[in-house]
Amino acid sequence: LDESVLEPHTNGFYIKIAPDKSMTGVDGTMTRLCASVAGQIYNSSKAEDFNLSIGDIEADVVHFEDHGTPYEGVTPNMAAVVRGSTMILGWQGSTTISDFIA
Repeated sequence: LDESVLEPHTNGFYIKIAPDKSMTGVDGTMTRLCASVAGQIYNSSKAEDFNLSIGDIEADVVHFEDHGTPYEGVTPNMAAVVRGSTMILGWQGSTTISDFIA
């Protein structure tokens, strides 16, 4: 992972070393990408907030949904990310009391 492309205002996190395919059944690059989607969705309010194309990873956010008024307080954000022929769907977990009740 080339950390020189990461800036102080970059949302979320990145993992440098991922478990190998023998442990997960998934290529390490894809594991790193999934972790980045999971980490960045909490600090993102639009698709442009994601920075997923770093180092050897090339990916695009093709859809981001924050559900808008009046649902934003009870429906978690979600993102659809594409890398090659693979689509990754990520959802923000519960972060407010309303999330837990819904």
